[in-house]
Amino acid sequence: MPIFKAFSALSASLLIAIMLQLLYANVAHAQERAPGQAQAPRVNHVIEIDLSELHPTQGVIAHAQVAYKLNRYRFEPQKRLDDICEARGLGRAMQIQTASLHLPNCTGDGQPPKFNELKTAIVGPGGQLYLTDGHHTFSIFYEMPEGGADFTVSVLITHDKSELTDAEFWRWMQQNQLTWLRNAEGHAISPQQLPSKLGRSNIANDDFRAALYFLRGLVWSKPAPSVPFVEFYWANHLREQAMLQPPANLENMQTYMRWLSKLAGYIGGMSGDIVLNESGGREQQTAAELGKFAAGTERELEALICDSQKLGKLAYALLDTNAAELRHCVFNQQPIASAEPEVAEGLVLAMIEITSGSQQKWQQNHSDENWLEWELENGSPRWVQFLGYPANYGIIPNTLLEKSEGGDGDPLDVLVLGSPLQQGELIAVRIIGIMTMLDNGEQDDKLIAVDPNHPVFGAVTDIAELTETHPAIPEILQLWFENYKGESGSVTDVRFESRLVAMEILERAR
Repeated sequence: MPIFKAFSALSASLLIAIMLQLLYANVAHAQERAPGQAQAPRVNHVIEIDLSELHPTQGVIAHAQVAYKLNRYRFEPQKRLDDICEARGLGRAMQIQTASLHLPNCTGDGQPPKFNELKTAIVGPGGQLYLTDGHHTFSIFYEMPEGGADFTVSVLITHDKSELTDAEFWRWMQQNQLTWLRNAEGHAISPQQLPSKLGRSNIANDDFRAALYFLRGLVWSKPAPSVPFVEFYWANHLREQAMLQPPANLENMQTYMRWLSKLAGYIGGMSGDIVLNESGGREQQTAAELGKFAAGTERELEALICDSQKLGKLAYALLDTNAAELRHCVFNQQPIASAEPEVAEGLVLAMIEITSGSQQKWQQNHSDENWLEWELENGSPRWVQFLGYPANYGIIPNTLLEKSEGGDGDPLDVLVLGSPLQQGELIAVRIIGIMTMLDNGEQDDKLIAVDPNHPVFGAVTDIAELTETHPAIPEILQLWFENYKGESGSVTDVRFESRLVAMEILERAR
């Protein structure tokens, strides 16, 4: 049978399956480390390489964009893992993990990487690898605490120009719009003036490029299909306008916002026919063609700071210098319920700060009792370095027991057994006992309570009953508090006292 007839007998689905298997085999074979190879990596193949071995091809980046991501990672470890997986073309991270960040578990593990999500590189003279997409993402990986020069990334090799001389290579790079040879002032630089490494300490900052990042989606958007270096075309045009120069102190949030507002007003009012990329011999493109929003469709800029108690991009970027001003937006993402439930006789009102199972350490804001804040430790949001809380954790509002009376100067802590309760929820609970303890030598007692409507624990009235019906629960609570702080904690003298003792302490604290 002729070959073409044999193939025609196969179903279309089988042919597709065979082609995908062949593609996956090629990609899997290509995902090898580049250093030490006898020959240059092949075009259209994915390689793994350390960041230190990638050479930048642009002289500037937006430092504030890098700061935004690094600060966001502090609050959202899952986002960091998602970005690592996405940069490898493997979708999102499976969950928050403790495994090596070089190879987190991704939803696309075992599948061919998505080429459109991969950063790209070119083989240049001498087999050197030049990064052509991903300067911001890889600078973020370079600077994050778990990253560094030896952090391993995946890149797609798009061209092999190793046979060219240096002069020929850079001429070809410019002709194909694969390098940005300008400094932070918009002046032309030579290839020899490009930085040799990634990261903000090596690549210069362009404030106008940062502004375009923050204003994207508000007054302009990237055109489709993508235009190489479109943000830089915008940045250079704005830089040429004398009245739009950045103020001296862009570390101040209000100052930065006033500048962005001025830029947004200019972009909104400019003609869409203005040509933005007049130099370089490229096809001229107008502001409208490069993403300028039509007049009247611009969005408000307030979301850059705070949007429904969620931190905005600019707020993240300036967090280190504006933390106090952003407190209610950044750290207090959870309001406390305003309506108090009815409290029947024998019950007390509890406010939930931490949902059972959570590893995030929240607390009531000391200056505004209507908000919860994410507790900070060494300037970063505090994560419990252990299993999540074994019970809902909160306080009894309007209580205070001074240290001289065995308290810690704050409202009484309470553990509410049962199903997870919402952060900020006010709930009527029954106190059944107290767990007394010393934490690094200081009294740190926890009331123990139950939701009277809970199907398992609702009928329990005293810790003695709980110990009889569920003897492992007090053991779990003691073991958890003795270990959740790791080496930094020293919980001793743990004892469980009756409801009577707990209510006496509660009365002293009212």
